[in-house]
Amino acid sequence: MQSLLDLYHDGRFYSDNNFRSGYLKILQTALDKKLPGCGIKAKPHIESRIKTLKMKFQTIQEILTRPNCSGFGWDLDKKIVTAKKAVWDAYIQLLESSSRQEINEKQVRLTNELKKIGILIMVECLRTTTLITPDNTTLNVFYSLCDEEREAWVKLFLSGEFK
Repeated sequence: MQSLLDLYHDGRFYSDNNFRSGYLKILQTALDKKLPGCGIKAKPHIESRIKTLKMKFQTIQEILTRPNCSGFGWDLDKKIVTAKKAVWDAYIQLLESSSRQEINEKQVRLTNELKKIGILIMVECLRTTTLITPDNTTLNVFYSLCDEEREAWVKLFLSGEFK
């Protein structure tokens, strides 16, 4: 973190609220100097850590600034989000409800797409929807196919060819 802060304060590698390209290599060099022989590389080590930090920051920022999320605070000493149990429970319930709604929307959209494949019977549509919806990778594969390829893919998927 200190090396990243040093880059930020240096000014040559940061502008317009973003680090300039090549900053990961500079970080790698800085870490090599501070921790000789550590073997930390810009890709995948530093890049992965930056991605994780961004995700955590976005989650914390959402909790602290999202509408209908009052009751959250920030402990400056411990560097953690604070809230009473009732506030946390309400937030978790909100996330679960949002997640269920998102899954329902995916299922409706996928079922509509599957109905376009004329030879599939309703049971096949429902089974495919149930199996594909929770798996984003499989869902992305399905949507990447053209209409003609989807029918063959679904038949192979239902037969167990892709397991």
